[in-house]
Amino acid sequence: MKFFHADKNVLISLHKPHPAPEIGKKTIDDIRDSLQQNGFI
Repeated sequence: MKFFHADKNVLISLHKPHPAPEIGKKTIDDIRDSLQQNGFI
């Protein structure tokens, strides 16, 4: 899973490769929270 922030020209790459075929809702919430706290979204 990758996130690109065009204004900051930052690419964030997570879990290479991801250990499970699906990312759980809790994990997605944690990722979103971290990106928000660091000003990426």
